[in-house]
Amino acid sequence: MAKYDMHLKASPTPANLQAAAELAPALVAELSEALGEAQLPLYELTQRSDPPTPAELVDAIATLRGEADRIRRLEYKVLGVAVLGGAAVTTTARAIGVRPTTLSDNLAGTRAQGRGKPMTKLDDGTWINA
Repeated sequence: MAKYDMHLKASPTPANLQAAAELAPALVAELSEALGEAQLPLYELTQRSDPPTPAELVDAIATLRGEADRIRRLEYKVLGVAVLGGAAVTTTARAIGVRPTTLSDNLAGTRAQGRGKPMTKLDDGTWINA
């Protein structure tokens, strides 16, 4: 059985908890904005009194699907902050319907990589691994 990165099992440090709390709002806002942009053409179709044309339906779905990769990347950035702040990989994976190893693979390059490691906040507010 494949295993996920063991550092993701480490207890978060106090700095991890603080960084996660500070990083989460901006990432959630970015994800929310991306979702809004992706579904906006569909929403606009619901606000009209006339039925949408086939071309409008296709365009709306094309916009939605065109944002799918961006949305997925942002989802994993948000989940990376959740794991940095103490969310368990196994429980998180179960909640989103993927295997823990799949989640671990997708968390590579996110803030989750700092879990259990010292972090420092720079004067400009940027969190880095110390």
